[in-house]
Amino acid sequence: WGVLYNLVNATSITASSIGIWGTVLAPHAHVTFNDGSFDGGIYAASLTGDAEGHLNALREIDLCATEPGPEPEPSPN
Repeated sequence: WGVLYNLVNATSITASSIGIWGTVLAPHAHVTFNDGSFDGGIYAASLTGDAEGHLNALREIDLCATEPGPEPEPSPN
């Protein structure tokens, strides 16, 4: 699963020496990220720096669901 950091109004982001678990959505921001890492994605106007990145797609889930989904059907043998 993942976290979406929704920073759509940001124009500049600077980060260093941290790990980010999740996806950053900052389409108007110029991002500088050094000495860190991210597991997710960074969607920005630009990205500079030496941070290590691992792309992981967001999964569509319903965190507010009150009922569990149906059980999958067993496969025939």
